[in-house]
Amino acid sequence: MKKRVLLALTMAMATAAMFVSPAIADITGLPSMVVSATSNNTTVTTPGASSEGEATASVVTTSTGATVESSVVVKNTMGVAAAVTTSENVLFRAAGLNAGEYVVPTFAGMAGEAAYRIISDTALQLGTSDFYAFDLTMQIYGRNVEDAKVTQLSAPVRFVVATPYDGNVYDMAVIRIHNGVVTILPDLDSDPATVTFETDRFSAYAIAPVAKGSLSSLSKDSVPKTGDELPVAVPVTATVCLAAVAMTVVALNKKKRA
Repeated sequence: MKKRVLLALTMAMATAAMFVSPAIADITGLPSMVVSATSNNTTVTTPGASSEGEATASVVTTSTGATVESSVVVKNTMGVAAAVTTSENVLFRAAGLNAGEYVVPTFAGMAGEAAYRIISDTALQLGTSDFYAFDLTMQIYGRNVEDAKVTQLSAPVRFVVATPYDGNVYDMAVIRIHNGVVTILPDLDSDPATVTFETDRFSAYAIAPVAKGSLSSLSKDSVPKTGDELPVAVPVTATVCLAAVAMTVVALNKKKRA
């Protein structure tokens, strides 16, 4: 009877660990498996970000004076212009929208302190302490759910952002933090006034100025796939579960010896 009670306790602890680990990750600053780069209450100041209202900046000017107009409405409070060049039809299909719904890419100053720290560490690994951090989300309108967002698309979307740094002096690396996984996205254009990147995941981002030529080996095809890596919170869950099993084994051995 006691063995059954002990086994039930073990299973309960293991199950609880699955739900507790994301909370532990939030408390300790570790990235969790929950996509929520903007759920943290701590506000981190991003250069150029505005906290008052939402301005629409859907036209980006290139170094030649030409303009890149967004194919969809873009909400932008981060202080530099941004546009989407993927067509509206492709974007809406990739977002899996229902009839009467539409999606608006939203750029804003970063609110997630944990993601900010990861970006800072990543930038240092790339050889710079400078970066321009922001949250990139896909806000759904017309859906009867408060604050509805798409965190992953079925196909990548291309963005053009006015670079906050001198593109004649630096190359630009785009850092993405999604589900606690870091991915470096390449700048897909050669214009020193803009940064172009493709992505299908939406959470925390940063543009980091790096030494010229330091990203020459990074191409669109060589970008690591986020699904191949595990978020930090997974080991936390595994550790709690293993500890529960170990406690059960020790207790049963003691019972046998008695």
